[in-house]
Amino acid sequence: MLRITMGNHRHAQERPWVDEVHDLARRTVENPLVRVILDAIEGLVMILDADRRVLAANPELLESLDLRESESLVGQLPGNALGCIHADETSRGCGSAPACTQCGTLLATLASQEQNRPVPAECCLNIRRDGRLEAREFQVRATPLVLGAHRLTVLVLQDISDRKRREVLESMFFHEVRDAVQGITAWSEALGMPESDPHGVAQRILALSTRLNEQVALKHRLFQAEAGNLGLKVEDLPVAACFARLKSRLDGSRLVRGRTLGIKPAPRDAMVRTDLDVLLHLLGDMVTNALEATPAGGKVRVHWEPGEGSGRFTVHNPGAMAEEVALRVFQRSFSTKSEPGRGLGTYSMKILGENVLGGRVFFRSTLEEGTTFTLELPSEARP
Repeated sequence: MLRITMGNHRHAQERPWVDEVHDLARRTVENPLVRVILDAIEGLVMILDADRRVLAANPELLESLDLRESESLVGQLPGNALGCIHADETSRGCGSAPACTQCGTLLATLASQEQNRPVPAECCLNIRRDGRLEAREFQVRATPLVLGAHRLTVLVLQDISDRKRREVLESMFFHEVRDAVQGITAWSEALGMPESDPHGVAQRILALSTRLNEQVALKHRLFQAEAGNLGLKVEDLPVAACFARLKSRLDGSRLVRGRTLGIKPAPRDAMVRTDLDVLLHLLGDMVTNALEATPAGGKVRVHWEPGEGSGRFTVHNPGAMAEEVALRVFQRSFSTKSEPGRGLGTYSMKILGENVLGGRVFFRSTLEEGTTFTLELPSEARP
């Protein structure tokens, strides 16, 4: 099994390299075999040197980055070139942040170099373009290429974002529809029983129908947020009223049963300026995520506190995340749950909180303190 010791593999920044790498890049691009590879392979293609620095890129990659030629990419590490949000977390760039230990692109490249064979992998990258967070999933293949005395790597990334997104959303949709239909069917059958309470049964059916309609609306809202065309109704809202609406949405949830949901009362004059529907969607995801991570008898706490901008909402549960989970928690297709209908909750928080509301979503998780997710709102929500 390939092991990564953070900071031990070589980085371009550790030694003078500019003239050397540009000379190698020129000779690489002039090689007829490399030119065939760059022209023939579909997907995003990079030729990397032994230190994972980009020597050449194919037209499809250049087009995706709005570049006319590959010279500006020469010497960059793959994550820096692609705009990965973790690439700038340390001065050494791509491959040196804690989250890089879970990166399929890095793992495939290092394994291919070490084992001298093609290595496939999948990789989910969160990238930032024009100030917006985007989730991209790739099928990755790293293949050794020897040119003279140099051992290079052909790194190919096939974008499978649409397929992965569709798989997750279809799974969630069918899971939720199935549960709702089963519940509606069961209560409809109960109407025919002599001892049934028609009014009570009707209320149950209405609740299930309403919940299903809300779930469809939530998914549609996330689609619009990803596309960047979710319109907002920004207004000044009392925090206490927001909490009341949140509690009403969660009342009766199976996740609340056997657990305590403590919503700390907000001061009467506490106000936030934001979109109510988006805020409730986001807080609902935060609380649902916390409840799912809390064992029976545990407590989830929801607070609002003043701060810069419009203040911050926090949702705390007593458990701590495993390190490998914490490193991937905001990836779109990642979930610790094995059953269908999972994989968008924490990603949805990030997209709605940052791309749509213009705030910041982050978390802290330790064995001593448990896990707290925070939504920090700006002073002015995006219109």
